[in-house]
Amino acid sequence: MAWLPETRVRAGIGFENDPLGVIFDGKRRPRPVKRSAQTITPDAKNPGIPQPIVQLMLSSSHVTVNGHTLAKVSVMFILNPSDSYFAGIHLWAKGYNGSQVWQLVTDIQSSPSTFYLEATGEAVTFQAISYGSTGQTSDPTSAPIAVVTL
Repeated sequence: MAWLPETRVRAGIGFENDPLGVIFDGKRRPRPVKRSAQTITPDAKNPGIPQPIVQLMLSSSHVTVNGHTLAKVSVMFILNPSDSYFAGIHLWAKGYNGSQVWQLVTDIQSSPSTFYLEATGEAVTFQAISYGSTGQTSDPTSAPIAVVTL
């Protein structure tokens, strides 16, 4: 059976427009994501499947906004130069706020990029799964993983 993420977090999205409303309003919590578990391999019948990114690099620093400490997470990744189907990465986290299930944190289209999460002091594991313009994703078992402390 293919790897299937269990929840989605949207904490890092929209920070620029509403930094505290998105993260601290108490309404945005991880919610189950229903997805079909299937493994798709690229071939003539399944064109458009992106390749996994070659490398994922993360770093974290703290910033204070209106008295709240946030983790500013910087993301860099390296693409396979021959991948013509790449549109972005889904960045998943495990260990954020004590959760031991994979949670979708944000989608990123280019490198480098930055997003914000609560500064929890936890060592969080992130996995970057490539997606294409048709919505198809690369094989999660080949997706790179990185750990960063928030």
